[in-house]
Amino acid sequence: MVSDKLGAIQIVENFAIDAGEIVFGEIVPQRKVHSVNSWANATKLNRFRLCRLARTMGMIPETTDQAAFNQWVFPADEAECLIERIENAIPQNQVMEFLGCSITQVEHLVRNDIIVSITPMTEGQVGQMRGNFNRDDLNEFLDRVCKVLPIIVSEAEGVCQPIKGFSDANRYRSGNELVS
Repeated sequence: MVSDKLGAIQIVENFAIDAGEIVFGEIVPQRKVHSVNSWANATKLNRFRLCRLARTMGMIPETTDQAAFNQWVFPADEAECLIERIENAIPQNQVMEFLGCSITQVEHLVRNDIIVSITPMTEGQVGQMRGNFNRDDLNEFLDRVCKVLPIIVSEAEGVCQPIKGFSDANRYRSGNELVS
């Protein structure tokens, strides 16, 4: 009986057994590990995409081929958390709009690891379409920045908003209204 219990534990921890399945007469309370195939079935995402993601994240070896989709397993909770974070992510070319900054500023934040992609980026992969950035992480970044910045309620004397200044400058440049 003890060997059956140990055998069931070994099977559940080393094979992609779903919650509710019966192993040696015991009902499996929750999935412990996923394979690429079981992960694809659970998430309804393309298994080739998930395999590439699992390789990138170091969950399975880089050399794994399609034949091994059921052979390599990784912790189910980490895999499910990763998918949740990716589903709540935006690509780097949308971070600019999300944060309200320039693309150069976004690239600086990424290059200096101030904001970090969910999936690892290798050297030289900073660019418009590189990386996936979780919205929750970006909101936390904005919260940290906003906590240390003062709130500006009115324009300082002699300073105006750029758009207003640009409009005023253009008004004086039109037609005969040029000021020398």
